[in-house]
Amino acid sequence: MHKASLFSTTNSSTVAIMAAHKRHLYDWEDYSAGNYLFVVTDYEASPGVRGNIVLIMTLFPNATGDVADSVMQSLMQDINAVDGVMVISVDTITGTANDLVTVPDDQLGTNNVLGSRLIPDGIFRNNADDVVQLYEELLQDSRISK
Repeated sequence: MHKASLFSTTNSSTVAIMAAHKRHLYDWEDYSAGNYLFVVTDYEASPGVRGNIVLIMTLFPNATGDVADSVMQSLMQDINAVDGVMVISVDTITGTANDLVTVPDDQLGTNNVLGSRLIPDGIFRNNADDVVQLYEELLQDSRISK
């Protein structure tokens, strides 16, 4: 699993991350990778410093950590070019599927929207700009959970 944790100082820089993510979403198709993007809005990183946390997790079945790092390199280069984004951490974790995807306890108090279940694949493939615009509207209207 390749996991990138990012801090974005503005909604505009968060949208730029999402746009980069959408441009690279099908880079991982040949690897049968599963990808998840999470956003936590209005996060207080330190007193007086607020922004959004973006977490991108990509699961690569039957691949080494080196392969995962290599495949994700283009996305990470695009993200590093975005003003107002700080990479908190980039980790590559190897293990069995059960170890990587399980959570030791039930999570409570979170409000998640799983975009892949709301937006058909054809729209992601053919109209990625529309998806990015939708995310931008959600951020601006504060409809993504805080």
